[in-house]
Amino acid sequence: MEELKTARMTIRPLQRSDLRELHRLYGDEEVMTYITGRPRTPRETARRLRKDLRHHRDHGFGLCLMLDHAEDRVLGRVGLEPRVTDLGTEGELAWMLHREYRGVGYATEAAGALIEWGRARGLARIYAETDPENAASIRVMSRLGMQPAGRNGRDLVFVAPVAEGTEDSA
Repeated sequence: MEELKTARMTIRPLQRSDLRELHRLYGDEEVMTYITGRPRTPRETARRLRKDLRHHRDHGFGLCLMLDHAEDRVLGRVGLEPRVTDLGTEGELAWMLHREYRGVGYATEAAGALIEWGRARGLARIYAETDPENAASIRVMSRLGMQPAGRNGRDLVFVAPVAEGTEDSA
């Protein structure tokens, strides 16, 4: 996956050297509330990074860092996690932001860019899952035009609309 540029950020694939920065996110109890319910250990963070690097190698996309253009600071992590299903290759949209960068549209901006990227590459479906109590993520999905599509266990599932001009759009 190539770097993506938006109005305010660069979205670039994760690298081995991102381990310390990722652990700042994954080790933050509040950030992890709706993801694992607890902070990850350094070992769990390293294991997760290895998995993410394999996704990029095997599928050409995966999780990325969000970097602010103006100050070259890490805002958080965003990406499409590859899922191979009977429909083909799908992308599960996922994001998390450092606490100080929440509520100003970064997640919506980054996720919107990734939806467009996934559409352009012909992903069979782009979706996101969230805890039903995660109101902030539900608002982001709504702003992106994602529609409720049921549940996966406890989590709510939202699906990105089909791109205009395709045979599936209504």
